[in-house]
Amino acid sequence: MTRKDSAKLLAIISAAYPTVTITDATVEVWRRMLSDISYQLAELAVISVLATNEYPTLPAIGIVRKKALELSRPVEPSALEAWSEVIHAIEDYGRYCEAEALKSLSPRAAFVANRMGWRQMCDAENAEVIRGQFCRLYEHAQDYDEHYALIPAEVKMLANQLMKALPS
Repeated sequence: MTRKDSAKLLAIISAAYPTVTITDATVEVWRRMLSDISYQLAELAVISVLATNEYPTLPAIGIVRKKALELSRPVEPSALEAWSEVIHAIEDYGRYCEAEALKSLSPRAAFVANRMGWRQMCDAENAEVIRGQFCRLYEHAQDYDEHYALIPAEVKMLANQLMKALPS
């Protein structure tokens, strides 16, 4: 997103809330924090946030980023829906066709099932305990993915550079 784009977004907000003061610094911060989001998606997110905002103030950038993420991501299965995928894969592929079974699952369900151990899940005697563990891990993975997706690309890049610079 360009500086001009962020100024257009802030103009939309200013039109909705005339008392909000927009400075050059505000425009620059919004540009940096939304640089990895297309203008079209950011505009939809801003309009959506304005439609539900209860206070006539400048919305937090994090709220706009979160709304953009919600609008752009496909709906993923809930933890229980993912568990249902796993049960069907166990029935269809069993313990010996692990690769095929994992390929049949949605990405996060496959990640969690792989982490828990496919064969251990297949051999488990208490399915309710495994279901509870799977759902808890799935929800943790979902929270992590959503949190990570909200971090601006520029911050991720700088963090990676800092991590590489640390001594081993």
